[in-house]
Amino acid sequence: MPFVSINPATNEVNDRYETHDTTQVDAALARAARAFDDFRRLTMAERATLLVRAAELIESEIPVIAHLMTSEMGKTFAA
Repeated sequence: MPFVSINPATNEVNDRYETHDTTQVDAALARAARAFDDFRRLTMAERATLLVRAAELIESEIPVIAHLMTSEMGKTFAA
């Protein structure tokens, strides 16, 4: 059964997200733990490079993220 994101003001479906079973969640948590172990071994400069890149990716999606967040709260979006 998918998780459905709905605009509470209009009851329109924003998107549907597939849920995960226990095996999938456990696998994702194991990958996250391995990634954390790898990350903690990096130098501060290497960490900074990765975090700057992550910020750039998020910033490149600001219009999409802002629109979704606004819709999920049932508010209007001023373009």
